Amino acid sequence: MQLKPISTIAVLLLLIVSLSVTGCTASQTPSQNPTASAAPQVSTVSPTPVATVATPSVSGDEEVTNGLTVWTNMIIEKLDYSVTAPFKKTSLNGKEVYVGKFQKQGNPYEDHVYPMKSYADATNFKEILIPKYKNQGYVRYYPATEDSNIWYGTKGNTIVMISAVKTTFGFPATWVEISSITD
Repeated sequence: MQLKPISTIAVLLLLIVSLSVTGCTASQTPSQNPTASAAPQVSTVSPTPVATVATPSVSGDEEVTNGLTVWTNMIIEKLDYSVTAPFKKTSLNGKEVYVGKFQKQGNPYEDHVYPMKSYADATNFKEILIPKYKNQGYVRYYPATEDSNIWYGTKGNTIVMISAVKTTFGFPATWVEISSITD
């Protein structure tokens, strides 16, 4: 397995942890109202292309919508991902979940965010999800940046990260990230 996806997951993990530790909450000003849009549009101001970040569309409750909009903008701006499918509210594993899909250099990345009422609920649901991924053939993986709150699994060229977060999005959640590597 190459180190490239591990580095990407480590960067995402550090971003999540730093937001959780600082108690970051999603706030919204009138200029940040979510609007329906496609993937970010690219415009050129000089010979070097400059990405213009469009506020991504997120459907669902306002607090969740605000948090996921902030997260989406962050991974577009700071990690250079593009949106392939904006976060959308659906049901998975018997729970309400918001699923967003992204891509960087041809490698797909998917977030499943399960809003919870408390951090304890998020932690309990994380423990329920881990055996489900093991049953799908994911094998426990121990990265150098391992955090005891995060379970990593690998299957072929896919890495899954399952964690419980307190306030990364402005609300407690169980978070599943799925990254794949294409050669």
